[in-house]
Amino acid sequence: MVSPLLLLSGIGMMLVAIIAVLYWKRKTKTALRYFLYGSALWVVAILAKIAMNLTVTGPLYYILRDSYSEAVFISLLGLYVGLQTGLFESGLSYIAVLKTKLRKINFNEAVAFGIGFGALEAFLLGLASFISILTLMLIPELELQLSPDQLLQLSMSGWVIAASIVERLATIFIHIFASVLVIYSVRSGKINFLVISILYKTLVDGMIPLLTNYIEFTAIGILLIEVPIIILAMAGFFGTKWLKKLFTKIARVSAKKRTVVKLPRRKRRR
Repeated sequence: MVSPLLLLSGIGMMLVAIIAVLYWKRKTKTALRYFLYGSALWVVAILAKIAMNLTVTGPLYYILRDSYSEAVFISLLGLYVGLQTGLFESGLSYIAVLKTKLRKINFNEAVAFGIGFGALEAFLLGLASFISILTLMLIPELELQLSPDQLLQLSMSGWVIAASIVERLATIFIHIFASVLVIYSVRSGKINFLVISILYKTLVDGMIPLLTNYIEFTAIGILLIEVPIIILAMAGFFGTKWLKKLFTKIARVSAKKRTVVKLPRRKRRR
C-alpha cells in the first residue's frame, strides 16, 4: 500500500519552485518575463537533449557498454551525460542571451532567469511525482508492475520526501549560478565564464551515473547521493554572490560611460 505521505514529495518540489519565484520577484521587483525567459530556455534545452537521446544516445550507450569494462563504461557514460547537459543548457543559453536583448540584463534579472530555468524543472518533476503517487493510490494493482527498486523507494517515504525536496532546492541554486555565469560571460565578453558554466553543469549531471550505479538505495545511500549535490549547490550560492560583485563593476563602468559629457567642437574661423 502506497503511503499518502509520498504525495508531500511532489507537493514539496512544486512549492520549492513557486516560493523561489515569488521570493525573488518580491525581493527585487524583477519583471516576470525574465523568469519566463529562463523557463523557455529550459524547455529548448530539454527538447534538444530528447532529440539527442532519440538519435545518438542509444547506439552510443551500447557501443560503450560492449567495448569497455564496467568502471570505464560508467565513467564515459557520466562524461557524456554531463557534457550533454552542460553544452545544451549553458551553451544554448549563451547563444540566446548573446543574440537577444537579454545580453543587457542586470544581476537581479540574471538570477531571475536562472530561477525560471530551475523552477520549471522542479515544478514539472514535482507534478509528475504527485500524479504518479496519486495514480498508485487510486489503482493499487499497478504496484505489481513496479521493479524491486521502485517498491523499495516507495517504502522509504520519509527519506524520499526529504531528499527530493532538498535536491530540488539545491538544483535551483545550481541553475542560478550556471545561468548567471553564462550571462556574465556575455556581458563581459569573457568566454572563460561560459566554459566554467559548462564544466559546472557537466560535473553536476556527470556524477549521477557513478552515484546511482555504485551506491545502494538505502537511507544512508540516499544521504550519500545528496551530499555532493548539496556541496555543489553551496558552491553555486557563494559563486553567485561573487558574480554579483562583478556585475556591480560592469554597472559602474556603464554608468560612467553614459555620464561622459562630450564637449562641443569649436567652430573653425574663416
